[in-house]
Amino acid sequence: MSITATILLLPVCVVLHEPLTGYPAKACWDFLALAAVTQVFGYLIVGYALGALRASLIAPTLLAQPVFVALTAIPLLGEPLAAIQCLGGIAVILGILVVARYHQQE
Repeated sequence: MSITATILLLPVCVVLHEPLTGYPAKACWDFLALAAVTQVFGYLIVGYALGALRASLIAPTLLAQPVFVALTAIPLLGEPLAAIQCLGGIAVILGILVVARYHQQE
């Protein structure tokens, strides 16, 4: 998925004249650490969860990732959320809770 994103976003950067080089070393290390930690941690957690829980519970739970990313962006990047994003996040979390409650009743 990362390679596909790279291939698809490269023409966008070229068209918009966005620099692909010239970033400070700290920024490059931050990019690498962010990518490595999130990918490795994410795959380990999903792999463990698939071994311990039903896939029908794990699949909807994975939808929470963008919600948590958006919530993390608030303190880390100072990125405000729009009302529609908040409503979408609430809808996703409520949906996950409905699925989890259904699995508890089985």
